[in-house]
Amino acid sequence: MTMHWNVYATLAVLPLLLALPLAVYTWRRRKTPSAQPLLVFCIAVIWWSLGNMMEHAAASPQAQFFWVRFEYIGIVLAAPAFFFLALLRAGYGERVTRRTIGLLFIEPVLTTLVIWGPFSHLFWRSFTSEWTGAYYQVVSTRGWWFGVHLAYDYLLLVGGSVVLLQALWRRPEHFRGQAFSMLVAALAPLLGNVLFIAGLLPVPHWDPTPLTLAFSSLSLAWGIFRHHLIDLTPIAANLVLRQMADGVMVLDSENRIVDINPAALHMLDSTLKVADVLGHNVREVFAPWQAVLERFHGVASAQTEFVLPGEEGGRIFDIRVSPLLGRRGEPLGRVFLVRDVTEERRLQANLQRANQAQQLLNVILQLGQEDIGLQELIERCLGVMCRQAWLMDSPKGAVYLWEGQPPQWVLHASLGVETEPSLDSRNPDAFSAPLLYPGLKRLPLKSGEHHMGMLLLDVKSAGIEKAFLYALADTLSNAIARKQSDEVLRRHALTFASLAESVIITDLEGRIVDANPATERMFGYTRDELLGQRANLWHHPGEEDRLSREILAGLDRDGYWSGEIRFVRKDGGMGWAEIVVVPLLDSRGRRIANIGVSRDITDRKETERALAAARDAAEEANRAKSAFLANMSHELRTPLNAIIGYSELMEEEAEESGLEDIAQDARRVLQSGQQLLALINDVLDISKIEAGKAELLLEDFSVPMLIDQVRSTVHPLMEKNSNRFQIDLAPEAQSMYADQGKVRQSLLNLLSNAAKFTQQGEVTLRVWQETRKGRPWVIFQVWDTGIGISSEQIERLFEPFTQADASTTRRYGGTGLGLALTRRFCEMMGGHVTVESTPEQGSVFTITLPRDVRDVPEGEH
Repeated sequence: MTMHWNVYATLAVLPLLLALPLAVYTWRRRKTPSAQPLLVFCIAVIWWSLGNMMEHAAASPQAQFFWVRFEYIGIVLAAPAFFFLALLRAGYGERVTRRTIGLLFIEPVLTTLVIWGPFSHLFWRSFTSEWTGAYYQVVSTRGWWFGVHLAYDYLLLVGGSVVLLQALWRRPEHFRGQAFSMLVAALAPLLGNVLFIAGLLPVPHWDPTPLTLAFSSLSLAWGIFRHHLIDLTPIAANLVLRQMADGVMVLDSENRIVDINPAALHMLDSTLKVADVLGHNVREVFAPWQAVLERFHGVASAQTEFVLPGEEGGRIFDIRVSPLLGRRGEPLGRVFLVRDVTEERRLQANLQRANQAQQLLNVILQLGQEDIGLQELIERCLGVMCRQAWLMDSPKGAVYLWEGQPPQWVLHASLGVETEPSLDSRNPDAFSAPLLYPGLKRLPLKSGEHHMGMLLLDVKSAGIEKAFLYALADTLSNAIARKQSDEVLRRHALTFASLAESVIITDLEGRIVDANPATERMFGYTRDELLGQRANLWHHPGEEDRLSREILAGLDRDGYWSGEIRFVRKDGGMGWAEIVVVPLLDSRGRRIANIGVSRDITDRKETERALAAARDAAEEANRAKSAFLANMSHELRTPLNAIIGYSELMEEEAEESGLEDIAQDARRVLQSGQQLLALINDVLDISKIEAGKAELLLEDFSVPMLIDQVRSTVHPLMEKNSNRFQIDLAPEAQSMYADQGKVRQSLLNLLSNAAKFTQQGEVTLRVWQETRKGRPWVIFQVWDTGIGISSEQIERLFEPFTQADASTTRRYGGTGLGLALTRRFCEMMGGHVTVESTPEQGSVFTITLPRDVRDVPEGEH
């Protein structure tokens, strides 16, 4: 490569040689935040200087234009790198974000694209080179984008310098050398460039700006090696200061604010910003702190606490003042360390109050354990509470309990409080009513969810937590409840001793730990003999193990066991006992013992045994009766059939022979025989039903045909007593699947009774079908206007061999089996029969049968 070396190219080597070692040194410390922008600045200087050197040594205009554009890659980086370095060293590192870096590098990127792209005419409207005899000299006309770039670089350099000057004003002495070195590094090239752009240099067309970068390199080297420009310690100290929870404020000798961290600013006045207070007199800025500032006026070292008025009692600050001395020990100012100790002091106060509260609760608990009465307990507890100065506004208080029969409010103790007239003695919730003494705090005394009393105290309105007051009331409630429980236990002990039933208490191994006097009387053992013995001591021989297993299984499975056992008394006598065993549980629900209550039922067992024997004898007699009636009915039917047959022959022959008297006697014999045969048939049916041998002959049949048969059968009976007989058959009642014979017999029984007990009246048979619970049912209803039945007679109407009364049998005849059989037949088919009647007005009998007997569950037949 041909080059024209000259003096300007030689001058350009100087900043290059100075910046190169700085770049190497900074690269090795690149992890330090300040080293990163400084490294970029050094690289920019090296790049710029190298390009400037090659620009002046270029052998052709084309080469020179290339190296000019090459320079601008370093030029566009220098100003942003300096600006970020200034921000970091001035303490504004939080503003150096990716977003900020990206925004500030938009212009350098655009400038590079303009210079190297087809839009270079925007930067240089013309660009030529003139040969001077020793080197090529650049002659150019600048475009409008050059002005944009120049203004942007000037703005960043001046802005960074202003930031450094502000920091120089308020930062400690050790920062001044760093700030001065960075200001020289920025202002030297800025000044050289301004002189070149303004044309104030004696050498035309020569830009001294690259040469001034040598001064920048020297100044930065002085800042790095003399004032630790890229060391982490100053930055770390500043970060710690900014992030401290305690406030730090630095004043100079004129009481002007040199530095202040955010914590101190927030404590002193949260509406201000750091920039608003730096350089101002502290007494002008923080007016609410005038009192404490006057106290420390002229004081180099001190410590005190200051209360700033406000909500919730204000804020408490611990303030410490220390002198700020120079290297030679001369006073430069003062450092204020401000710490908010509000929560700490409140915590200490709360801790002291908590200790006092716990001591008060402990005293009440101890009083509750002493062997004193309920009234003395309440009076002493109230006295202790009212003597607590930290708790009470005045020593006034009272304790009411809701007690008595009927319950009412009763004053048990009072200090400085008269009887409360506004309490409703009938209302347990009266503690919520207005009080005569409005300043008294009303605290309910509760046992579980139930109000047991009320505590009135004149407590302080501030500083006393509601939770403690309720804990105080609960502690007093527990002490009172314990005393009341002691009294209840004494009453229970008396009750335990006076119970008529035997009561024993056993441990988990089944050994008796207590027994009442009734146990001694029932089993014949004394209490001393029973203690320590197993509860199966009196169990009947051979049943001890079985009963013990059953009792334990019942307790585990159901939580109790009850049953009857045979026992043996101490004297050998036998008896029966009804026993209930339940567990005794502790407060956690764990079984700790068992309680057994026994009642002597020996007499009852004897009575039950006698009754069972009588019942067995009656059942045996009933079976014998049924067997006798069945046998007798079979034995009587054969001769009766013969008598009926011969009576019919005699009646026919007498009528043919004209012997009317004999024919009438034969008819009487025939009629009596038929009645006796019907009775025997009914007896046989009843016997079969009671013996469980009756069967149903199920079949499909037509309801209208059945009703027609019934009409033909009962029509003579109706005419005999001059009764009108009507049938109302609904069209939907067409068929049934049942025992047709038993349905017919049931209807005939009801209709014959209706005809028999109705004289010159009306008998109606209604038949219809309806659906109940998804099943079809056929309803047969017989209605008459006969003599009726009383409610007393209805109760026994369907019992075998029973009629309404004896006079009915004498007047109308009958056996009393028809309705009983009707009821049995209906129940066998899954139905039922009911009756409604009014004496002298008539009766209504209703048979309800399933249309299909198979639809009825087996258990309902």
